[in-house]
Amino acid sequence: MGDMTFDDTYNMREAVDFLTEKLAVREKLIQSAKQFSEKNGGQKFGITVKRFEDLYADFLKLYQPVFERIAGHKEALQKDIASQKDALTGVLGMIQVARGVEVLADRVRELEGEAKGIEASIGEKEKTLARIDELLSRTRHQSSEVTRQTREEETDIFGQTDDFTLGLRETPAKTGTARKSGSR
Repeated sequence: MGDMTFDDTYNMREAVDFLTEKLAVREKLIQSAKQFSEKNGGQKFGITVKRFEDLYADFLKLYQPVFERIAGHKEALQKDIASQKDALTGVLGMIQVARGVEVLADRVRELEGEAKGIEASIGEKEKTLARIDELLSRTRHQSSEVTRQTREEETDIFGQTDDFTLGLRETPAKTGTARKSGSR
């Protein structure tokens, strides 16, 4: 029947796959909206791009605790891989020593099977680690890009002098004199 062990990393791998898929869809939507905006040059598509980027930023904020948990899992995986590599080194050493003794031929076959199992486990964990690295690098890249864009937009908004922002922003000197005259 095969190995019936409990896979304690299954949920984490599923979360990584889910988030990677959702990020890819959102990135494609943003890219598609940017292409329409460039082709048509309309304000409508520019607003759509901005909305998709805002939704993407909201998605990253919403799933931030999950990303942090995945980053913690990454560290645990790295430690586990290191300990399994140490165990593999020990098993391979025992195999080398036991090969010279004919009485231990059955034990050597068992150890070789165990070594193959450890190598397979290390391989799976390294694949998971690579997927986690890809996911986290995408979110870090997008998080920093979204933060930079937000700062630029805030600068643009506060740099404008239209009627809308004039009514909202007062200089500190005006605010200070309004308080003094109001309190008298």
